[in-house]
Amino acid sequence: MNQMEEAYKKWTTTITTKTGCTIKCKKGLWSVDAPTERKADVEARHYFTQYYADGEYMETPDYAGLDILLDDVAGEWKLGGIDASTIYGEYAMEVARRAVLIEREACAKIADARAMRCEEKASMAEDTDDANELRSLAWQFSVLADEMRKRSNTTNQTPCQPAPPLLVGLERN
Repeated sequence: MNQMEEAYKKWTTTITTKTGCTIKCKKGLWSVDAPTERKADVEARHYFTQYYADGEYMETPDYAGLDILLDDVAGEWKLGGIDASTIYGEYAMEVARRAVLIEREACAKIADARAMRCEEKASMAEDTDDANELRSLAWQFSVLADEMRKRSNTTNQTPCQPAPPLLVGLERN
């Protein structure tokens, strides 16, 4: 189960009755009513995806914890004097940030590919309701990919420069 699916299950409540289904956000951001659970789920995921892409369901900011992780590793390796405020800590933070950006772009490409598959399936669907649901899902994946790329652009305002080499005590003559 991926992180978004876990968040969806954690932050939604489903109530099914004889007359239909209601899915609510536990944070009170949105609520969906539909005649069937399937239609409610598709519509709820549409809203959830938008809020998820905006970071509403994130427990911590994008890079929160990287400095804590660095400090933990430094302590585990018994490396004194290395934390997020040193040149080596800054280097490690930059490496970690780049890894996050690369991973985010990989996830955006996956979302783009799923959007394309949904569009292909929608064009072949015989039932208009199924086609509409698939197009809605494709749109959600496209929005998710776009939001991932927006986050990468806002968190990486400066152009990527090569990270400084980790050479200690070596000077050029």
